[in-house]
Amino acid sequence: MRFSFSAAAMLATTLNYVLVAAPVAVADLPPLSPVAIASGTQISRAYGHEFVTVGAPGNAGYAGGQFGENAGSGAVAEPFRIARTQVTNQQWADFANAYLPYMQGDPARQWGIIGIFVDFDTTSQRYVVSPGAEQVAASMSWRMAARYCNWLCNDQRSAAASFENGAYDTSTFGGVPGRAFTDQLVHNPGASFYLPTRTEWVKAAFFDPNHSGPGEGGYWTYPNSSDRELRYGFPQDGGESIVGAENIPPYSWYLPVGSYANTQSPWGLLDLSGSSRDWNEDAAIDRVSRFFSGSGVRDLIPGSTDSIYQSGPSGSFADDLFTLAGLRIAATVPTPTCFVAFVVASLTSCAFRKRKSL
Repeated sequence: MRFSFSAAAMLATTLNYVLVAAPVAVADLPPLSPVAIASGTQISRAYGHEFVTVGAPGNAGYAGGQFGENAGSGAVAEPFRIARTQVTNQQWADFANAYLPYMQGDPARQWGIIGIFVDFDTTSQRYVVSPGAEQVAASMSWRMAARYCNWLCNDQRSAAASFENGAYDTSTFGGVPGRAFTDQLVHNPGASFYLPTRTEWVKAAFFDPNHSGPGEGGYWTYPNSSDRELRYGFPQDGGESIVGAENIPPYSWYLPVGSYANTQSPWGLLDLSGSSRDWNEDAAIDRVSRFFSGSGVRDLIPGSTDSIYQSGPSGSFADDLFTLAGLRIAATVPTPTCFVAFVVASLTSCAFRKRKSL
């Protein structure tokens, strides 16, 4: 595998990119690539997130790698939207502070919320982000990612019920690591925001409706709209992904989302490699783990999970933060009214139930 960090580049980048890079606002995300424009990608914005529409409904699934890896994945019957980048630390801290009044237990020990750059400040009694890391991709547990989707479904309202249903009914959440959990497996019908399914993620990352010519769809090998392996390195050195750099001294190679403007999927997704892994909605058959896809900055071997045939989902328990997986939100097209009737009916009756400390 190529890894293009030179000593000089590492020294220069230490001064400029270790948590001091200029923030990237939603409005500042790179424009769509020519491939994404040719795909008919449309951009929409909601709640501070930039979404693209993934079209070509009814596309064929991936044929599979040499040994059948990922065969059948990527076939999606309907158009859907998906965020171009992961939820950032600042967006995550805003959510955490909105949810704070309803937490049970010590806020400083909410392991499903606290990440590398988000912590609880005992002086201000607020969740805060390490200075300079506001636009870096956040990490969280699957269950807290589900609550974030619920919150968006309910228009970011502050009531307790806004966090407990919408996309996922949190009253179903139960189980202990290593044993089957009871969590709802699929988002509620009509939920406007949810975690992307594994097959939606694969389509958004690799499927090009014009792969072999206009209207001739197919799958690229890598999430840079090509069959060429990504160049691993910093943006100013011509790199396309930072994956693996967390394991090189001084171990702090985190960049704002959208730093690799020219590394885009056929639908315009950014940061599919080298930011955070992305939680998926899917669960293992034995209901012991939830899946996440993609490669993260802390992956040991650059390129080990970036290709479509190597990018099979990994799994972890729904409360596990230590996967360092993040949230790339999926959404319906067009966004319907969220599934809220059940929220009011069910959560009113259990408003005083003991919530689990995540």
